[in-house]
Amino acid sequence: MVKLQGTQTKSDSRSRSRTAGALGTSMVAVLTLLGLLAPTPDAVSQEEPNRHGIFIDTIDVSLINIEVVAVDDDGQPVTDLTRDDFEVFVDGKPVEITNFFAVQNGDRIESENVGGAGTTDLPPVEPILESQRAPEEQRYIVLYIDNGNIAPNHRKRVFDDLREHLERLTGPADRVMVVAQDGEITIEQPFTSDETLILEAIARQEKIATRGNMLALEPRLVQRQIEEGQAPPGGDAVGAGTSPDLGSGPLARPTYPEDARRTYSAVTSYAQGSMAAGRRTLVALSRFTGSLAGLPGRKAIVYVSDGLELAPGEYLFRVWDYKYSTIANEIVGISNIDNEIDRYRLRNEFQNVIAQANANRVAFYTIEGGSRAPGAISAETSTPIVDSLARVADGERQESLRSLAYDTGGTALLNSAGVELLLAQLERDFSNYYSLGYPSPSEGDGKYHRVEVKIDRPGVKARFLEGYRDKSPDERMMDQTLATLLHDVGDNPLEVKVEIGEESPAKGSNTFVVPVMVKIPMSKLVLIPQDNAHLGRLSIFIAVADAKGRLSEPQKIDVPVRIPNEQLLSAMSQTAGYAARVQMRPGEQKLAVGVRDELAAVDSTLNLSIQVGGG
Repeated sequence: MVKLQGTQTKSDSRSRSRTAGALGTSMVAVLTLLGLLAPTPDAVSQEEPNRHGIFIDTIDVSLINIEVVAVDDDGQPVTDLTRDDFEVFVDGKPVEITNFFAVQNGDRIESENVGGAGTTDLPPVEPILESQRAPEEQRYIVLYIDNGNIAPNHRKRVFDDLREHLERLTGPADRVMVVAQDGEITIEQPFTSDETLILEAIARQEKIATRGNMLALEPRLVQRQIEEGQAPPGGDAVGAGTSPDLGSGPLARPTYPEDARRTYSAVTSYAQGSMAAGRRTLVALSRFTGSLAGLPGRKAIVYVSDGLELAPGEYLFRVWDYKYSTIANEIVGISNIDNEIDRYRLRNEFQNVIAQANANRVAFYTIEGGSRAPGAISAETSTPIVDSLARVADGERQESLRSLAYDTGGTALLNSAGVELLLAQLERDFSNYYSLGYPSPSEGDGKYHRVEVKIDRPGVKARFLEGYRDKSPDERMMDQTLATLLHDVGDNPLEVKVEIGEESPAKGSNTFVVPVMVKIPMSKLVLIPQDNAHLGRLSIFIAVADAKGRLSEPQKIDVPVRIPNEQLLSAMSQTAGYAARVQMRPGEQKLAVGVRDELAAVDSTLNLSIQVGGG
């Protein structure tokens, strides 16, 4: 076996701020990666890159693919467009479309066969086996239930609809995951195409209590306090206590100053708590979306929620201000209620979710469970202004779902419409679209780039991801390694194998050192002749997760390969090996390994489970 040594490289912090604890967890393993084998004539030392550099300019051309759904005025797919019908602009500048194909009824149609039919009357989608699809055409769908932002009765209605129309979600070529969030994210069912497992996951979720009713109750209790408080002279009535009642007797005095202070404190307390909960929801959603980055093909999150409160407490602030604005500055030092509302807005966190989805090619399809409009406590306290403010608050929740969908290339189902409509749209979008590819104009600069697609045909509309982050090859490989770790996906064209050695207790900690041997057939590598040797270059990535979902950061090891010319023929029948030591906690662990042949620009990922410490 050809023995390799390598140099460990720190992961790119620019991308790993997202990945560390991608599901809201912390690092579980400290990786100590060592070239354990002594140098031999066919093994290169850490100084080899300087003494035996590969003086061939290798260019990693990143091809950016944009999936475009084209529909007519009736929302039906338009299937007869050609490459010449599209224009793509990146950051406002046109780019040349070098790769083009269409997918019609789930079948890939190459560019020379597109454009002849000219019809939007499509027959039913024919099932395609997942094994028949190219990686870039595979379909991953996540059913994401936001238990912290949906009422139980609304969730039950959605679940009933999902059970009835589940086949829309789970074609044989799709892999579906069920995820629930209420503070923390729980992967209820990993990716599968088995409808029985998905139904069981939905049934388990249905038995879990949610905070939805409590979230609706708390603001109503605060609103009742405002309604029952005494209004100041010149203040507007919101409910009871419409005018100052001085009572009787020489010591009688109004209560509205204290009522204003007390109720304002209740409003700010609610806004602070709601903002903290909303931020946790959005940060977790952003991190989960980022964990899908390494999956190939098309990805969608079916997000089930009553909507997000992106301006926590705004409705209550405005109800309070309507009643106490004439004394607000005097009593609580507030001259402009809009400034107070802006303190609690979550627009940046929300935009981060959208940017993360676009950067990682994830489209949101949002389902509104139902209305959570606040409104007056009773008919007696109902006023036009309260009802108007309630409608605005409900509309803003809907707008969060609409924006999350349309800004990521998906669509939204609002006003308690049947779930079948959205699932049918998702099925059409995944089965009928155009793929437009162009060389990256920014060469993996790690920055976010805006995309615009224009179709040169009247009456045809386009839906697409409106931006992406152009990742470096290392970042993309780290994403793929994490996707293999978290979601059990991967491809292994390099025929990499991983062997686990005998563990030993680590000194001074309750952890174990686990030897890991990464093996690659030499015949799978590209080697370049130079002087008296053939040279190659590998990058190896290793990441670990425990049974609780806690992650380590992917670690990169640069591994140069040097084979003397006289040993080349015999080396081609051998296996190259790289030894690493990984420090892990006891218990069940999952290890993911990614290997990239830098000269061939070919990569492999695989994972395996390990029981550490004999537990």
